[in-house]
Amino acid sequence: LRELDVRANRIEAPELRKLAALCPTLRLVTEEPDVIDSVAPDVSAAQSTLSPGQQPSLRDQLSPLSTPTLLQRLTHQFGEETFPFGSSSQHREDLLTVLCERYGQSRQIVYHRPEAVPYQLTQPLLEMLRSLIWPNPRERPNIDAGEYLTLTRPVATGAALSRRGLIAASKRERYSELWDQATTLLRSVDPEYADRHSSIAFSKGITGSPHLDQHDIDVQWAIALGDFRKGGES
Repeated sequence: LRELDVRANRIEAPELRKLAALCPTLRLVTEEPDVIDSVAPDVSAAQSTLSPGQQPSLRDQLSPLSTPTLLQRLTHQFGEETFPFGSSSQHREDLLTVLCERYGQSRQIVYHRPEAVPYQLTQPLLEMLRSLIWPNPRERPNIDAGEYLTLTRPVATGAALSRRGLIAASKRERYSELWDQATTLLRSVDPEYADRHSSIAFSKGITGSPHLDQHDIDVQWAIALGDFRKGGES
């Protein structure tokens, strides 16, 4: 669902803002465009080709976010509550400019020297993935990938499980060896993170597709396994 017309619904402005915050990629069409911006996010800028080792610009990283989400960041992270609501493309560009300026004043980029990942940990994981029976139908069909699987961390012993939690626990049990091997690899790189991460996503033949993960609230580790040498550089 990309667009929702709510003009026939009697929804007050606060509820519209809540709906926009819950569904940041959804374009809301309202009777009062000054109440909430109905401009859909433009992700085209974030799809530009980068050279090996080049990072996307801050503006490219922020562009996929909806205008209400950009406003929310400006308000919650930088305490700026005077920026007006609007519904024009120029309003969105102005908002992006202000937000980039705020992040630029406080944002710090840290580079780390790369370290080799032990072959004795990567090879068993690669073999498991090559022989894996992937979920059918595939998880997350909107992601441009051949296969996709997500496993979540076990809950504390004795904790009550919801229906969704029971399903997740059953799936993790089915792929327990894969979970254990991936976590062992992660622990070799970042032991502290391996003890607190909430989930691991596995994919095959992924080419990427611009999207928003609303529940991502921390840093992530990623690794690509296979018979290649240059990866994204080729």
